[in-house]
Amino acid sequence: MCPGKYDSDLARAKAICDETRTKNTDKEFRELYADYHRYLETFASKRLYDRSRLRDVLQDYWLSIWEGAVCHYNGQSSLKTYLSSILYNKIKTINEKYHNIDSKDNVKNNKFLKNDVMAKDAEKHDREKSIKILVNKALLILADTRPEDAYLIGFRNKGLTYEEIVKKGTKGQISGAQLAREIDRLKQRYSRALLKLKIILERLLEAENMKLSDYLEERE
Repeated sequence: MCPGKYDSDLARAKAICDETRTKNTDKEFRELYADYHRYLETFASKRLYDRSRLRDVLQDYWLSIWEGAVCHYNGQSSLKTYLSSILYNKIKTINEKYHNIDSKDNVKNNKFLKNDVMAKDAEKHDREKSIKILVNKALLILADTRPEDAYLIGFRNKGLTYEEIVKKGTKGQISGAQLAREIDRLKQRYSRALLKLKIILERLLEAENMKLSDYLEERE
């Protein structure tokens, strides 16, 4: 991490923290809300199992920020990543409760979990969702320091070939031997990007008492 890279974010968080303590004004907090609410709304909508709770979840989230959660920001990542991680953890807790209630209802009605095989399938499906959320979070962290690597992985995940990505970046202005060289460079860059993502993902999985092998099994 570059020294002072997130100094401006740190200063902004401190200003908001001071507001939350004195309650004399909420100018900085309102600006933070204006800057990030739409992004966080989309972030939550993609991850929340029960989307009917989206509004309540976001209200509780911003209340927690106003009540001092922002004061714990230490500048080790961007403020955007920090705010996203708080919301991610809140959603994870809510999703776990939702899953437990849903599972009990399903057992009671004998609708989905009719035998041990289906129970294992449900558990696998839940684990797969959790892992996908962690992969998205890892990409978000990677995008903070190496946005070009995150975009490259995103393009590949969407099914674009190396040639299509190169032509997209050069607007189709190269061909032949030059195109081949650029494709080779892109393949090398993609390998390095995956390695960086793997390191980030392993740390996130470790925090959730999971292993990278769990993720690889889901992709087979």
